[in-house]
Amino acid sequence: MRDCQIVGRISAQCRPNVGRKSAARRPHAGCTPAENEKRPISRKPKATRDGGAGWRFPMRWPANMVLRYFLRIFLGLALGAVVVAGYAAYLYSTLERATSPPVGTVTAAPAFDLIDQHGKPFSSRDLAGKVWVASFISARCAHPCRPLTSNVARLQDQLAAEDLLGHVMLVSFSVDPVHDAPAAMRAYLEAYGADQDAWRFLTGPPEALSSVLVDGFFMSAKSGPGDGAGGREEHASWLGTDGHVDPDHHDTPRQYEFPPSNVLVVVDAFGNIQDYYDGEALDLESIMDDLRFLAQRR
Repeated sequence: MRDCQIVGRISAQCRPNVGRKSAARRPHAGCTPAENEKRPISRKPKATRDGGAGWRFPMRWPANMVLRYFLRIFLGLALGAVVVAGYAAYLYSTLERATSPPVGTVTAAPAFDLIDQHGKPFSSRDLAGKVWVASFISARCAHPCRPLTSNVARLQDQLAAEDLLGHVMLVSFSVDPVHDAPAAMRAYLEAYGADQDAWRFLTGPPEALSSVLVDGFFMSAKSGPGDGAGGREEHASWLGTDGHVDPDHHDTPRQYEFPPSNVLVVVDAFGNIQDYYDGEALDLESIMDDLRFLAQRR
């Protein structure tokens, strides 16, 4: 009996290739040519999981291997997200610093000790924990003081209507401390219907106001040689014969210790300058939005 035949059966090596397409076959030494013709097509060994010719795919991985695999993917994605978010935050902060003007940064409002329209001491300590709006005017100034003061009076009425007046203070600094006496400042505010507890008009020594206006709020310094005492004496009364503001009276900035400003400055409850507004062309709703937000945050 030939080696390729066992108990009347054809061995596995010489078993006919039933149902398979013909292809080149490797002859087996123990089979006849006819039996070799019927042998299965020679194929590459299948991949096995135990180190055979390769890896069987798909294969069954143990549950702990699958868990570790997906855990590594998740950790890698999370780390990448953290890196991208951190870099985006850095770029945003850098861009904001590069494009913001100096007044847009958090700058502390100046400390001061001055006198109010009642002749009583009033300092920055009295504003602790309060939001306040600063203006820079004179009791005898026509422009830009009067349009600005009218807008501050409108702002006061809106704050009162929303029950924010008192939580938000109005503070006017004199640009003409030589002539702005408490009685004159009090009469000036009365002419605009000011709540004189919530709206303070402050004066003091010129050097003290210079520290506040010029160094603290970045206002203009003295406007020129016309600021001498003689120039300041050449002025008419800002009140008419009936005791109200004279609409025809007009002084020039050269007559004051400091030039009047059309700026309003918003200061938060922590004593930081938040924003500057055009007081003559005041957008009332815009400044009220800021004041509402700051009053809630205090």
